[in-house]
Amino acid sequence: MRSRVEELDRQDETFAKFLVTSPSSSGSGEINEESFKVIGDHCGAMKARNVSEREELTAAARSLAQGRRRAHDRTTGPASGST
Repeated sequence: MRSRVEELDRQDETFAKFLVTSPSSSGSGEINEESFKVIGDHCGAMKARNVSEREELTAAARSLAQGRRRAHDRTTGPASGST
């Protein structure tokens, strides 16, 4: 899960770099405005999916960690200091 989150972070960095450098390409005529808009919309949609996936992975990791703690508590008894 951790490696997937790292991959999502790298993708977001790539999208951000592309969107920052692309307007100069659009202004120089390398990419026409219509194409830039389509590409920008696609990058925005991919970033939104990445945010959603990252949230799901974070929730799953949190759930797994809680499950491990509960299993550990069942095998070792309650933590010291609790009444």
